[in-house]
Amino acid sequence: MTRIILSGCGGRMGRTVAACAEGRQDCKIVAGIDVRKGTELPFPVFEAPEKVDAGADVLVDFSNPSLLGPLLNFGESTKTPLVLCTTGY
Repeated sequence: MTRIILSGCGGRMGRTVAACAEGRQDCKIVAGIDVRKGTELPFPVFEAPEKVDAGADVLVDFSNPSLLGPLLNFGESTKTPLVLCTTGY
């Protein structure tokens, strides 16, 4: 099973990806990253990449170009591959 951290989980694409992953047997979202408070999702949501305490096989990003630096730092420090899906880079 592929364990996913979903950055931008409170946005339109993030919620769509979360809904698609729900109930699947081959992947699971283990944590989310979003600056918005009150994001009600079936996994823990953190305000910044450096606060995430879940191990994952990949981080998928649908956030904002301003988060690129912290995401790259997270990926490098945890050896987690990143899939950058945010536009505007």
